[in-house]
Amino acid sequence: MLYRCNFEYLKHYRLWDEEVVVYHPPSGSTHRLNILAHDLLRLLDTPKSEEKLTELLTQCYAENTKAELSSAIATTLNFLLESGLLHKQPESTIQSQ
Repeated sequence: MLYRCNFEYLKHYRLWDEEVVVYHPPSGSTHRLNILAHDLLRLLDTPKSEEKLTELLTQCYAENTKAELSSAIATTLNFLLESGLLHKQPESTIQSQ
């Protein structure tokens, strides 16, 4: 399964130190995100798997073990999906385009 961000929503965000605030126009909700969520959203300009995201962020989060980072990414992806900031895309739709 691949994840993808709707970049229209990132027009409505602000970054302060270690915190990000994103406005989600369809729901009218504003979400406070940590820097990991921000990094994930920025990487998802094209669909990527959870494994690829972990690989890309390993160097940025070198203070964490790969298992810790993988767990944090999974938790954050679930939150972003529930908030409507991300959506899942089957890999087969990418290959058939």
